[in-house]
Amino acid sequence: MTTFPELRSFKSEVDGERLTLPIGSNEYSFSKRISMRAGLALAEARVHAKEIAEAAHEGREDEIDLTQPGFTAISEQQMMRDLIGDQWDRMLGDGVTEDEFRHVYMTLFTWHMVGEEAAKLVWTNELDVEGDARPPARSASRARTTSRSSSTKKPSARSAAKAPRRSTGGTSSRRGT
Repeated sequence: MTTFPELRSFKSEVDGERLTLPIGSNEYSFSKRISMRAGLALAEARVHAKEIAEAAHEGREDEIDLTQPGFTAISEQQMMRDLIGDQWDRMLGDGVTEDEFRHVYMTLFTWHMVGEEAAKLVWTNELDVEGDARPPARSASRARTTSRSSSTKKPSARSAAKAPRRSTGGTSSRRGT
């Protein structure tokens, strides 16, 4: 008879990947392992992100609904608690601010959705995951600029994940022109 190792011990040895985030003089370590509830919500968010990328790629920007968080199975607050996990109480006790909690959450969300490199970009503010990711309007109002619009604007997570448009080799999208 084959003897199997205890699952949680075995998984922790195999899946020992953790993300450590420093805040002030403290370091908080987060496990890649998350609850089933959070895992299902992340799977739903991946499907939503793929739909957004496909719609943008196909020029169907008017069909993109960016008002929803990308998952409906649980609330965003519950997702935040699930991803921060056992570090929640420690962070509260250490006086971590609301903005810092949100930054940790967005970094962890990105880590679970895309990976460590993208999470580092979020952590260092090189990738904006909470900004307005809507495609620009195709009207004359697009020519107006605001103090927020500039050529140095950080890419949003949604726009960074968009599939690149294929080139037809010409300057027109119509065949033969």
